[in-house]
Amino acid sequence: MTHDELAAKAIDWLRRIEPRMPDRLRGVTADRLPKRRVREAVVIDFTSDEDRDSIQVVMERDSGDLIGVTHSPPKGRAGDGAAQPDAAPNGGPGTRSGNSETIEGPPSVS
Repeated sequence: MTHDELAAKAIDWLRRIEPRMPDRLRGVTADRLPKRRVREAVVIDFTSDEDRDSIQVVMERDSGDLIGVTHSPPKGRAGDGAAQPDAAPNGGPGTRSGNSETIEGPPSVS
């Protein structure tokens, strides 16, 4: 994908998850944040076999600079009938539920 296509996809994802964002973030939209920078990143997932919390660390690929850290509590144990409301169809990336916590990294410079 080109950088423009990636930015358009990111805007689409933001618009999809906006209704589930905490109230304090609902007014923060892509339309109000016109500067965009596409960064190549890696995501390191830390999980366990026991269905415990998971943490994802997102870092810039070239420098290793921190972009963000996301914590996701377990959504339910297998076999308990708990739904997975944020699971994406067709194996695509899922979205974080409203009770996920995000710790922002250093600000981006455009």
